[in-house]
Amino acid sequence: MLRSLNRRVVIRLFANNIHLSLYRKWPRHLIASRQIDANGQELPELLDTAARALSDSDWRGDVQLIIGNRWLRFAALPWNLQTGHPETDEMTATALCTDMLNAGQSGTTGRTPEWTTLLDSPHYECDRLTAAIVAEHAQCLLSLSTKRNPLVSWQPWVTCAWDVSRQKSSRRQATLYVPEPGCLTVLTQEKGQVLAIHQRFFAPDDPAALLSLLRMEQLQHNQPLDIMADALPASWQAQLKEFANPQTGLASSELSALKTGVHSMVHSSKPLAFGVTTGNRHWQTRTPLLLAMLLLASCAYLAFLTYSVEQHTRQLLEQKEELVFLTDRHEASAAQKQEPMQGKTLVAIQKKLNKEWLPLLAALDKTTIRGVSLLSVTPDAEHSSIRIEVESESINLAMAYIDALEKTNELDQVHLINQQPVNEKAPRVAGNNQPMLQFSLQARWATP
Repeated sequence: MLRSLNRRVVIRLFANNIHLSLYRKWPRHLIASRQIDANGQELPELLDTAARALSDSDWRGDVQLIIGNRWLRFAALPWNLQTGHPETDEMTATALCTDMLNAGQSGTTGRTPEWTTLLDSPHYECDRLTAAIVAEHAQCLLSLSTKRNPLVSWQPWVTCAWDVSRQKSSRRQATLYVPEPGCLTVLTQEKGQVLAIHQRFFAPDDPAALLSLLRMEQLQHNQPLDIMADALPASWQAQLKEFANPQTGLASSELSALKTGVHSMVHSSKPLAFGVTTGNRHWQTRTPLLLAMLLLASCAYLAFLTYSVEQHTRQLLEQKEELVFLTDRHEASAAQKQEPMQGKTLVAIQKKLNKEWLPLLAALDKTTIRGVSLLSVTPDAEHSSIRIEVESESINLAMAYIDALEKTNELDQVHLINQQPVNEKAPRVAGNNQPMLQFSLQARWATP
């Protein structure tokens, strides 16, 4: 039998329970709902249970899925690392999240899971929020889709809770606490813009651990907490009233409280079509001799760059002498219209010569980060800028190198303008499972 075009099934998956709701799309109305105890199941088992329950029912319609925050990881991609290219920004976000992806991950048996990274829409001069989900779990989401009940969208529970909360509060700055069995998610916002999402993990069947985390947050901020507790069992919600902000209060535990959040899905504009990473690329181990050779080559290349700048300065001096000689020789017969052009040429050359190159090179020589190799330096005296090419073992090291450059007296306004992975067949560093990255930086030298 064909699905109903005016029906929508909303499924919420949490560690201890599964909520299923059948809605009429227009006019909006809750038709039926049911709840299934999960007893601490993992996401694949929850999806199987929900699929069986949906198959046994007579509900027909599009499916919108909401999954607990404990199966996702959240981070932020800084503005100065964004390039505007979706593939490059996604690769940067994945590298940035590598160290924190496995924190609190359960259900793994000694092996490192593979993750799929998602980014929200870019905003000028704002960090981009990043969400990551285990690739196997992302594939399992597709198993929920059938011809009778196609999966049209999915979203984390924190985005739905945030959508409900912002309809109730008009404060410019606020922190929202979204507890669920096994995870406490903390969302901070300012002027309607989500700035960061942090997570704290605990055992799914341990309400005392959740109470301890909330008490620590209350002591730290010294004020009542805004808590969205719809995902918690009723027995847990009774224990959270001591933390609730009287102005906001606990969200209703009824499913009808989700109307606003479900109506504004983050992926509701198109069917689920997230890309899944193809596999982890592991770098082969190399001997310490290779590391020494790479360091030696970097030092040699830096010396070559110093020599090249000196040669360029010598050529500029020769050009200046030649131009001065030609100007003196033809001063009487030079056309008046050519005199401004000669003056501009001399000013441009004088501007290049007035720059003290040796302090700039000394600053670059002193700014060293282990794991970051300087590839090339291209100065532009006309615009008082310099382009720097570096190669780094990880995104974190590259960020540290950028911070180090900005702290020098010679450089400021250091920005990342491009990045790309090094060829997979190139030598790799021992003990590092991440690919070498090549970065292009743009900076301005400080005005003397």
